[in-house]
Amino acid sequence: MKMRKIIAAAAATALLSAGAPAAAALPDIEGWRNGEIRETKLEAISGSKGTWTERDYRTSGGARLHAVLMQGAGPKGWEITQTNAEDGEISGGESAENLTIAGRPALLEFRPVLGRSITVKLDAENVLTLESKNAEKEEIIAAAEIIVKKMR
Repeated sequence: MKMRKIIAAAAATALLSAGAPAAAALPDIEGWRNGEIRETKLEAISGSKGTWTERDYRTSGGARLHAVLMQGAGPKGWEITQTNAEDGEISGGESAENLTIAGRPALLEFRPVLGRSITVKLDAENVLTLESKNAEKEEIIAAAEIIVKKMR
């Protein structure tokens, strides 16, 4: 009986603490509409590969953002390559530009049909991506700065 209580307490602690990292990872931003946090554990036969966390935001200016935070082994070896390109005549107006967001390397992309996205390499095992169909370049960059700074 005592062993069951210990196991139940350990399970409850694990369940309660499981939600905490996600909330801290994609923070509430004052003045924005902060959507529900959705978290998916990335599991394989070889073990845990990390976490995929998603959240939708709407900035005070009305820009809609979909945030995805990849944590763990998934982005471990991935790096942002130096890219500054506009292939408008060949591929329909797409562009890519390297930036720095809160001191971290980032890549801003634009596709006329899909909108803008910005990917920020936070550290060796964490990558943040923001996607928006209606945000202007300055809005998505400012939003990324705010989220990354709040995550620190």
